Amino acid sequence: MSFEKPTQQEVEVAFSKLQASVYFDNYDLVLRKKVAEFKKNSVVQKAKKFVQEFDSEHPFADKLKKRINLLFLPKKIKSTNLENTNFYSNSRIVSENEISKPAIFCDFAIELHIIAAIWIMRYGAAIDSSVSKNSFGNRLIIDKESTSIIEGRSLFKPYFRQFQNWWSLAIKSAKELLAKEENVTIVNFDIQSFYHNVHFKFDEIELFLLKINPKINEDPIHKLLVEIHKEYKKQISKVCPHIENREEQDSYPLPIGLFTSQIFGNWYLKKLDKFIEKKLIPVYYGRYVDDILIVLKDTVYNNEDKEINELDGKAVIEKYLATHFSTLFKIMPGGLITIDGFKDLPLNMEKLFVYQFDAKYSPNLIDNFADDQKERASMFKFLSDEEDEYFEDFDAQTFESNFDHVDANKARFKNIEDNKYKLSVFFSKLIKRRVQKGAGYREFDIDKISKYFKGAYVIKHYFFGRNC
Repeated sequence: MSFEKPTQQEVEVAFSKLQASVYFDNYDLVLRKKVAEFKKNSVVQKAKKFVQEFDSEHPFADKLKKRINLLFLPKKIKSTNLENTNFYSNSRIVSENEISKPAIFCDFAIELHIIAAIWIMRYGAAIDSSVSKNSFGNRLIIDKESTSIIEGRSLFKPYFRQFQNWWSLAIKSAKELLAKEENVTIVNFDIQSFYHNVHFKFDEIELFLLKINPKINEDPIHKLLVEIHKEYKKQISKVCPHIENREEQDSYPLPIGLFTSQIFGNWYLKKLDKFIEKKLIPVYYGRYVDDILIVLKDTVYNNEDKEINELDGKAVIEKYLATHFSTLFKIMPGGLITIDGFKDLPLNMEKLFVYQFDAKYSPNLIDNFADDQKERASMFKFLSDEEDEYFEDFDAQTFESNFDHVDANKARFKNIEDNKYKLSVFFSKLIKRRVQKGAGYREFDIDKISKYFKGAYVIKHYFFGRNC
């Protein structure tokens, strides 16, 4: 394997893999557009030019570093409308809504994404092979015999299969325990602003990769990747001051949208994987990027415990974690929970859940959860209009998503909070069918969608908090 500047063939293969990966991981529409524009004319000629200009210490590198920008998208909207009232309307008075939390993606030149893909082709297999099998997200497609990236395919295993395996194995483990009349607890948590809060260090990964390339620090691809992270850190520190104020100046956040970040994220959490597997010894442990599921037995609270029954939900969870996860979590003043041994990795308190199943009672709750996950997986299947029961009229989708059956005797409308999942299913199917059947297909739905989003949010201003 060559570790000099990339060859034309290496650039072409890297772009091909980048293109395939973007096709399956389609959350970044800006990157998809850049891939399409790069392919619009001759990829061969562009790859040839890439190689001719490439030099990590001369103007080509400087030019690329100037094309490192940030992309801001709304992640959470803070509504100023009246909430928790019994007055509802299909007219949205939302002109004063504002972004309470933005999502910050990298907005890099396509050449920088190709450099990241080449780095993965050279070193990714070794990194991925060192990660626990209990980590399901962002896993590379590797030839088991040669332990190298397989040619002619996407870089990563399809996310939907990995995601389904992650949660289904947790449910399977829990159901097996209940069948044995064992009590079960499922703990689910993720890390707040993981990619922005990590303290990733290149010297640690370089030390690991010396066995592959003793001169890795001289590899121009690796050197340029380090420079990319240095420049990115400068850019994001302007809106996230806590990153610039770190004591460790040689640590870096990871750019969301750059494929090497997915590899580095798994590498960074290897220590956490090992700790949970060896110290907690759960019945099941599974991590999907920074989203974690843990299945434990015999840790269910006694529902006759008066002390527990007098606590609110948040206090019950804190007590449970302090009892069974004291070696993993630290509960800080104010209720913030952090992972012991990791700097600045707080839990996302809105996504911390504890599910307890007492073997004395019905297991229907866990069955319903499993059935719901299976239904969600099947909703995206592309069938004919006649066969697809999940492709309803747009009005039916939005009406159903806002109608909430409280109990058998009464029903009410939910606060205007749309079922984003069902709408995303509807839109993805409508787009695919219009591509296949022409722009005139279900034109009546286009008009309805236009009216539905007529009151779309007007962004008042951005707010950049401590955790970005």
